[in-house]
Amino acid sequence: MPILDDRRFVELLGKIKRPLPDGDWLRLIEARREFILENMGRFTLPCLGDLRCVGQGHGLHDLWTDGPAIFQLKAFRLSLGTRGIFRRSPPRFLEDFAKDFYIWGLTDNGDWITGLVNLTRSGTLKATRLHAEKVRISKLISTTKIPPPEIWAGLGRSIKEILVAMRSNMKAAEKVMEVISSQHYAMNLAVEGLEELGE
Repeated sequence: MPILDDRRFVELLGKIKRPLPDGDWLRLIEARREFILENMGRFTLPCLGDLRCVGQGHGLHDLWTDGPAIFQLKAFRLSLGTRGIFRRSPPRFLEDFAKDFYIWGLTDNGDWITGLVNLTRSGTLKATRLHAEKVRISKLISTTKIPPPEIWAGLGRSIKEILVAMRSNMKAAEKVMEVISSQHYAMNLAVEGLEELGE
């Protein structure tokens, strides 16, 4: 059984009613947001541009590929290089993949954002514009029409995806290090005074 390491979550769990009203879900979402923000420095977050959200089925590509123009308020700075947790509003039907859609996310400085992605459909789908806005969680939900439980679960899924990517990168780095260590050992036998790699 996983350890419930977030005090706010445990406190909220004891107070919520069943079925959960939206107000309780909003408190749970904000508690999860705060917990994630406190631990963001421990892992590398993906960029907004890394979000694979354009196309259909297994043919999805990321926003970097299209480089959509970003429209936003002057006081709010968002780019494809902004790091955080970003997700696409889930399509309900297959034809929804070819329609303009919303993305939502939590930036590395703790801001909730929504963005309307405009598509062009000339042969292949391409994201041409992203209308981004910094919002409160209540407006994020009303704008994207995503139910609060899906927002809460989406944050969790994103952290899991980051963990999977980190493990994959670690395995790749370990394989590279094995080769480098072998080469270094061989050179050490051939060349006197070669500096050790260290721990």
